Amino acid sequence: MSDVIGLKEIERAFGKIEDIANDRAIENGLYEDAIALRDMMRSKVHVVTGNLQRGIVAKKFSRQVKNRPAVFVAIDYRIAPHAHLVEYGTRHMSAHPFWRPSVIAYEQRGLPNLTRTLQEELDKIWR
Repeated sequence: MSDVIGLKEIERAFGKIEDIANDRAIENGLYEDAIALRDMMRSKVHVVTGNLQRGIVAKKFSRQVKNRPAVFVAIDYRIAPHAHLVEYGTRHMSAHPFWRPSVIAYEQRGLPNLTRTLQEELDKIWR
């Protein structure tokens, strides 16, 4: 069996790719996208008191599941318990969607911050 030139370097690089998922840079890229999505949602809210805008939050999960980074965008119902009523409307009030249009619009962007961060991390590995 003949040796393939550069095989060890390739194996080492592929081993590093798995570590990227655990990297703080990836978590930060995800968090930047969560902040951007949160801000987009806030910009679409019909403001009356400002509670709904303040109630849209982006946070990092603690790393409990396989030490993988995870972030989320959510409604803090202690601040904005009426969020679902605004999103979907009621018999007495028309809907003012802010959540679904924002998710759809941001999804079409393709998580730009995470994509940039992944590219930067892969570039470091292949150098």
